[in-house]
Amino acid sequence: MICWVVGAPVGYAQTKNKIDSLNNVLQSATTDTARITGHNRLAKECFLHRDSALAFQHAYSALALAGKTSSRYHKAYADQILGYLHTVLLHKDSAMFYNNRVISRLEHEPSLEDLRLIVYATNNNSSIYAVNGHVRQSAEMLISNLPRLEKLQDNWGYGITIQNITACFTNMGEYQKAYPYMRKALGVIEKGKFSPPEKIGAYLTATHLMIRMDSLDKVNEYLQKAKIYLDEIGNPVPASGRYYSYQAFYYAHIRKPKEANAMLAKAEEALQQFSSRMNYYDYYFAKKNVMLWQGDYRGARDAALQVYKLSEEDHNNEIKLGSAKEIAEYAWEAGDYKTAYGYMKKYAEFADSLKYAQTVLEVHDLETKYQTAEKEKKITRLQVEKEQAILKSKNQYLLNLLLGGGAGVLLLITLFLIYFYRNSKQQAAQQLREMEQQQHLQLTQTMLEAEERERTRVARDLHDGLGGTLSGIKLKLSAEQKPHSPVVEDVILQLEEAIGELRTIARNMMPESLIRLGLEAALRDLCASLSDRNREIEFQASSISKELPLVSQVNIYRIIQELLANAIRHSHATKIIVQCIQDHNNFLITVEDNGSGFNLDSARKAKGIGLSNIYTRVNYVKGKIDITSVINEGTSVNIELYV
Repeated sequence: MICWVVGAPVGYAQTKNKIDSLNNVLQSATTDTARITGHNRLAKECFLHRDSALAFQHAYSALALAGKTSSRYHKAYADQILGYLHTVLLHKDSAMFYNNRVISRLEHEPSLEDLRLIVYATNNNSSIYAVNGHVRQSAEMLISNLPRLEKLQDNWGYGITIQNITACFTNMGEYQKAYPYMRKALGVIEKGKFSPPEKIGAYLTATHLMIRMDSLDKVNEYLQKAKIYLDEIGNPVPASGRYYSYQAFYYAHIRKPKEANAMLAKAEEALQQFSSRMNYYDYYFAKKNVMLWQGDYRGARDAALQVYKLSEEDHNNEIKLGSAKEIAEYAWEAGDYKTAYGYMKKYAEFADSLKYAQTVLEVHDLETKYQTAEKEKKITRLQVEKEQAILKSKNQYLLNLLLGGGAGVLLLITLFLIYFYRNSKQQAAQQLREMEQQQHLQLTQTMLEAEERERTRVARDLHDGLGGTLSGIKLKLSAEQKPHSPVVEDVILQLEEAIGELRTIARNMMPESLIRLGLEAALRDLCASLSDRNREIEFQASSISKELPLVSQVNIYRIIQELLANAIRHSHATKIIVQCIQDHNNFLITVEDNGSGFNLDSARKAKGIGLSNIYTRVNYVKGKIDITSVINEGTSVNIELYV
């Protein structure tokens, strides 16, 4: 079971009036910095209304404007909002990129405003570390934020941060360390001006710790306090699933199976609205316990299997190890000996690997201590020898001074020669690497240019050659006989279909709109041509320059064409969103769909031509690509190109 509170401010959606009001403020803004603030506030509000596409559109608009201003604060502010969005959606690489850029922009002589953004970015990075299984590093980052929050006198941020520290120590099993932070967090939040969802989060974090410490009375007390604020809100919120899961756990332990099953059903219903990783962990943890108290070992086994799969995806070794053991135990009790054997074997192998890794660390520590002790002995011995040498050398002071001076000069010469040799060697190696990279780029460029030339030639041949021939045949048949026989009419119709399909193929191989009207028009035509009544493709563009080199336009067009082909061919999506934003020499592409999703590791191992072509084109311009896909939930691809 994992408990976490996102580090940036999170509220809950109230009415659409706030979005309308913010839109009015944005429309009346007269400076770029005011527009950046307007777009960022709208991005967050849209995200709270669960419109992530519109949220990212506003966030990238703010990023594009930030490139035009000299204000380092507003540049960092645009990065911080994108870091926040990617953190909540667990786009790990993108989140770390934007969060780290906030810190690097503001870390030198930060003002109080700068310090607040650094706190948000650090807290968000901390949550990414926790999700990746680096919980101790996550706690260290959060603790490093406490002095900053005290300097800011930020009661809200202080309360949220110590909640997260509580969650870290709880997840590491260090409950005695977690408990004082939990009590302090409750004290801050109960006395401060916190929203109902924030108070709910604090009480549920405390409930999680009390479950771990087997304090059922406190579990019930904190659940009742959380319920007060859930009833006050009325509508479901992201924390509703956690509340129902913990309530199901509590009812199971006080032997109320009917109530436990009812709470479990509500938790499952909440997952349909708020399907976060934390909610899934809590739900399956609760389901496992409810099944156990009811004697349903098969149900407990299946719930433990789900926890195992989640921990395997999140690379959380501790939860994965515990889940493997539980699966084996419950399967054995259920008479499923094959599963029990398989997971007990996994548990043993995984436990051995963890023990081996721990042993390696311990041996490394011992070796370090031993080497340190030996160095200290050697230093002591050298000091004694030095004192003896000084005593012996008093009568030959001048001679030793001359010899020492000569040895020093010789040493300097030797060091200079060594430095010169190493520097020359490094320069030669660097030049060799640069030559190899240049050759690789030239090869890639030649390959892509040849591919485009071949596409253009084939498209021209199809359109002018075969297309013209088919059109001529059609005209001859049409003029041959009037009225036409059914056979001739059928042949004419087939020729018309063939000509239409031939033109579509030729247009896809080298669209005329790209040459005549530019990239934005060509992409809009592409999305429109691939949309039909079963599939909607929405295209959004911002600040795309018409002066973009043709080779860059073609490369971007091919990347998006390949992404759409993959989404249509494999995902069965009914909604696809394509976003393109240009920020000076940076070109940002986002393609999202609501399709079936896929396993990214399996796709990479399969080495499909489509995915390989995309990576080749992105690497050609030294770009970055981040693919996030969840089975049955859809796929999101974020690409940043240097054009």
